[in-house]
Amino acid sequence: MILTVRFLLVLCLLPGLTVAQINFQKKAWKDVLAEAKIQRKLIFVDVYTDWCGPCKMLDREVFRNSEVGKRFNGQFINYKADAEHGGIAIASQYNVRAYPTGLFINGDGELVHTFVGYRPVEFFLKEGEQAFLRTNDGIDLAFYMQSYEEGNRTPELMRAILKLNRKYGRDREAIVEDYLTKLPADSLNKLVNLMIAYENAERVDSKAFSVLVANKKDVRFLDRARIILSQDINRSAENRREDRLPVLMTAVEQLVDERVDEQKADYQIQFYESMKQWDQYAVQAEAYVKTHLAPSLTLEAKTRDSTTFWMNYYKLCNIGWSFFKEVKDEAKLKAMTDYVRQANQLTETPNAMGVCACLLYQMGQKEQAVQWQEKAVLLSAQTGASDVDAYKDRLKRMQKGKPVQ
Repeated sequence: MILTVRFLLVLCLLPGLTVAQINFQKKAWKDVLAEAKIQRKLIFVDVYTDWCGPCKMLDREVFRNSEVGKRFNGQFINYKADAEHGGIAIASQYNVRAYPTGLFINGDGELVHTFVGYRPVEFFLKEGEQAFLRTNDGIDLAFYMQSYEEGNRTPELMRAILKLNRKYGRDREAIVEDYLTKLPADSLNKLVNLMIAYENAERVDSKAFSVLVANKKDVRFLDRARIILSQDINRSAENRREDRLPVLMTAVEQLVDERVDEQKADYQIQFYESMKQWDQYAVQAEAYVKTHLAPSLTLEAKTRDSTTFWMNYYKLCNIGWSFFKEVKDEAKLKAMTDYVRQANQLTETPNAMGVCACLLYQMGQKEQAVQWQEKAVLLSAQTGASDVDAYKDRLKRMQKGKPVQ
């Protein structure tokens, strides 16, 4: 898969992908205990049997819930124990007599909290909260929160609260918003408060993000704001929140000082790509290429600013690849093929040749596709490209009339 420079940067900087369900460890029990001790986390153990109906309901209705996954993956190490196959010793050690039974165990193997029977999401989360609040960090967090609710607003207390919430994947957006919104204006620019915004901003329509934007002359805060924007775009797309596009585009306008329309178009393409709404993606991407990319791919532009030229060149290849994979409209495929072919005439690369070959193949123009793929194979071999075998394999598939990927 071909990725834009912007998208590669975002992937490298993301702290991690959100897991939509509880992630249960597959390690040996002794290794899970050791990991819990190192991380100073509790182990949540789901003790079940194959024939237990409520156990299956937990699996189906609770463990796959996104909020449960977020909370439990952050706060606990999760483990399954079949009380009749493989988990007999655990069930026996903790005197389990009914199923399902939830055990919360520390790294020393000590039982901290337990419950028996099915729990719907709301009450399952409450069981986890009870267990967490019996840990040292949970006790500390409860103490800090009591101090905060009593009016303590020192930055040191805030950072302590937010550090624990961040460590355990707990929601911190509301408390950050409350803290920053109530700060006097002359305190917002203190470094400690800027770092609170830096470490905890999650959405573009938040006080933390606006603090970063207000200080975007500092590259640290500008880069962080860009990452938050891309994360929010991807999250909104995954949740199919097209209604958030105006808010997201306003954030782009706040962040960038030049080529605003171009960057807004680029981010909209990212949105529809993440959303997998390919019809709208095709419309937006074709307009973006026509208006912004194609005019910049000239010999003059290459001489003037080679870095931007190559970035746009590979952006075009990336869009062309997405068209080959996802777009079915033949008119749009032909238009994109012409753009990629023109770029390749300007500067020949195996990448552009291969994309052009795939687009032609998708449109049923097998003979032309094979010719372009042969050129891609030859040039990739001449330049010593590491993926020459992939080009050769695609050529063989085209020659045999097989699907290519």
